[in-house]
Order: sequence, then C-alpha cells, then structure tokens
Amino acid sequence: MKDDERILRDPAPEIGILQLGESSVNFFVRPWVRAANYWSVKCDLLERVKLTFDEVYQFLFRKGIFTCTKLPRHRLYCIRSGCCG
Repeated sequence: MKDDERILRDPAPEIGILQLGESSVNFFVRPWVRAANYWSVKCDLLERVKLTFDEVYQFLFRKGIFTCTKLPRHRLYCIRSGCCG
C-alpha cells in the first residue's frame, strides 16, 4: 500500500485479523482513500492481495512446507420424510 499514491497516509491504513474460520484466517485491510478512488483502489488492492497469497502459497508448496489439504465438508441430513423436497 505504500507505493499507491491513491491511499492516504493519514489516517494510517488498518490491517488485522477479523475471524478465525474453520479452514481460513479472515483478515481486513482498510485503507483511507478519496471517494473518487474508492472502487479502483478496492479492486486493485484485492487483486494484489490475491496474487501475493498465490505467490507465497506456490513458494511454500515448492519447498515442501505446505501441501494441499482437503477442506472440511459438511453434510445435511433430512430427519423428517419429505422435508427436503
């Protein structure tokens, strides 16, 4: 974010963990921008974050530090007959 002139320095951007999910760590990134730049900054920042995580994942995977794991699955069972259509 330091390279992006559209992101205001004051007040400083906020970054933190929002939630620990079952198979994820959800975080937030809240930079301050002028209203006219909101959507372009949001889209560009999301893309940069995604591409950075992809690069880190590929690096860790090549080094054998991180391997593919199956995400948890959930099953839904009908208890009453006919309740699910």
